[in-house]
Amino acid sequence: MVELGRETDAKKRKALVDRIQAIFYEDVGRIKFGDQFVFHTARQELRGDFRTQPTFVFWNAWLAR
Repeated sequence: MVELGRETDAKKRKALVDRIQAIFYEDVGRIKFGDQFVFHTARQELRGDFRTQPTFVFWNAWLAR
């Protein structure tokens, strides 16, 4: 991964990715690449029951005017 981060040549990067994938499928059962965080947001004018995770769909919500 360090080599991949330093390499700029696309063909060499492809070879490194191929090597990483081979190691992954041989040795790794599972690997964590990051976290998922929930972004909650609201406004004073927004009324109703709403949830904003993770696609920002506002069901049964409206702006009070």
